[in-house]
Amino acid sequence: MKILAVIPARGGSKGIPNKNLAKVNNYSLVAIAVKNALDSDCFSKVHVSTDSSLIKDEALKYKADCSYLRPDYLSKSDSKTNAALEFCLLKEKELGNEYDAICELQPTYLFRGVSIIRESISTFIKIQDRFNSLLTLTQIKSTAHPDYACRLEETGEVIFGEVDPDSFNRHEISDYFSFHGMVFVSKVDQFLKNKSLFNSPTYGLAVKNIKKQWDINEPFDLEVAKIIAKNDPQILFS
Repeated sequence: MKILAVIPARGGSKGIPNKNLAKVNNYSLVAIAVKNALDSDCFSKVHVSTDSSLIKDEALKYKADCSYLRPDYLSKSDSKTNAALEFCLLKEKELGNEYDAICELQPTYLFRGVSIIRESISTFIKIQDRFNSLLTLTQIKSTAHPDYACRLEETGEVIFGEVDPDSFNRHEISDYFSFHGMVFVSKVDQFLKNKSLFNSPTYGLAVKNIKKQWDINEPFDLEVAKIIAKNDPQILFS
């Protein structure tokens, strides 16, 4: 199966300036994503989708493809990543490259490592006859669970969920999951048809390691990541 990996990394960022070039253990978020994608040996090409010449230089330094830049209209704060992925596929087609599947690897999941990429892709290859997409999930085991989630009225009154909060027992809750952006995979024909990575039927791959799910959005997230990586350097590439 020919798979295109796309690492979306535009230059702008509201929460952390130049976030995708922020460094942890002397590696930028882009560098970490590129190294893990290439070391997984799962992809026909690993492309960094960016509008930034600085990020392009970083991508090329670590041997990713960045032979074309993302246009400005796809690089705004409200631009949809799916539109950038579609641009990549159409550009690749112009270059004579066809793929069976596309995989999005967001660089902010810097602890994703190689093993989760390999597990995701090997699983998708095995189930491709029955599923059109795959995404990584995490089981909800906190009071964020749908049965316990509450609403806040304009008056300030709390409207509780289906179950009283003081009866919460994480060992008895039903199986609900939330999805994150560690790995998304979709068949190319389905992606282009629906402009989406979530093409039914979609397979959910549960990730149990909480550290692997850490996502960099705010300065606090980055500072915590630096502490984790300092104490466990292998987490970046395992």
